[in-house]
Amino acid sequence: MPFPQINSSTLESICQILGESFTGSKINKYLKDCDIPNQYPTMTKWKRLNEAFYSIQKIKGNSNDILRFIETALHPSLFIDDFERFKRICSKLNMSLAFIELRYCDDGKFRNVEGVETISDAIKITKQSEITSFWDKENTIKQEIEDLINQDSIATAFEKIDTYLPDAHPDIERLRKTYINEGAKHDFHDRFKICIRNVFNERA
Repeated sequence: MPFPQINSSTLESICQILGESFTGSKINKYLKDCDIPNQYPTMTKWKRLNEAFYSIQKIKGNSNDILRFIETALHPSLFIDDFERFKRICSKLNMSLAFIELRYCDDGKFRNVEGVETISDAIKITKQSEITSFWDKENTIKQEIEDLINQDSIATAFEKIDTYLPDAHPDIERLRKTYINEGAKHDFHDRFKICIRNVFNERA
């Protein structure tokens, strides 16, 4: 579905953020990958992008190629070892995208959001979306751990916890020792689930 052309002010803001975030060689590569003509390869990075994006959306009558560039440059698989950098770039970018009723999420997809008209509103809606995304992920992980406990896959549940919570929690460690030394007694599963809920609630 064609997405409307992006106004010049928002487009410039997006280009400045992308220009700060990627090297010139990466920008050239992603433009080529997205079949966007790179008419001024020696220009300052953000201006190079601005010229390329402005021209392609004028030719096509929509901004789909620009959004495809963002999806290509910010594909989550490229940031497996540097998720914090991914979040920093997305956070900046989403404040600009909020002006055109879009948000780029950590699954590599765009979502529609309520449009904004001021910087303070853009910051507010971006922060709200980040918190929602965080808690959606937290709830999913918590449910996966509880499902493993219900399936009596206790060792796997502990492995999942270690992957998601690298800092050992004392309550979880006490249960781990109980499990190793005594095995999963009749009330162990319930105590484990209660402990998991308490630990996740502490993170609120």
